[in-house]
Amino acid sequence: MTKKVLVLTVFITVFSGLCGCQNASKGDRGVEVSIEEDRQFPKFLVGTWKADDGKWELTFDCDGSITLMRHYFVSVPIDVAEGGAYEPLGGDFYGYYSLGPCHADYNPDTRELNVTIIIDYFHLEVPAGVAEGTMTDRFDGPISENGRTWNVSWLNHVQFVDVDYLDPNTIAPKSLTFTKVD
Repeated sequence: MTKKVLVLTVFITVFSGLCGCQNASKGDRGVEVSIEEDRQFPKFLVGTWKADDGKWELTFDCDGSITLMRHYFVSVPIDVAEGGAYEPLGGDFYGYYSLGPCHADYNPDTRELNVTIIIDYFHLEVPAGVAEGTMTDRFDGPISENGRTWNVSWLNHVQFVDVDYLDPNTIAPKSLTFTKVD
């Protein structure tokens, strides 16, 4: 009986890994995906999207979660499932980044994709000193009719430790265009 249970468990694990995209609604590491009603994340959004500034890259899984990203502030790729990144900067200098929840919301009626990425904590140790804080990035904008570009308004709010609170309402958003690369 134990051998049958083990074989069944392995089969279910493998099968759900192959087919798990259809019903997932929440990714690992606090990645939340909101899709109105019972709609699935659109297949045309699945894949890697690169920003025209060359500093951002987001990879969406079939459930809408972000699995991998290149963040403008971090030079190494961030595996979202690992929850952050360590960046050696040479010698005894480094950067450490701990992700908070990431949130993706797609509205098919307006073709709007909105993404929020939170770095709960970062610590940079460089020759000039140490910088610590939190960071929130928000991307809001429509997906093109052909499903290949995403024009966003990007708002980046950095709050450093031991620095007076910076009001995000005083930060001007920047325009970026993401292009689907796969």
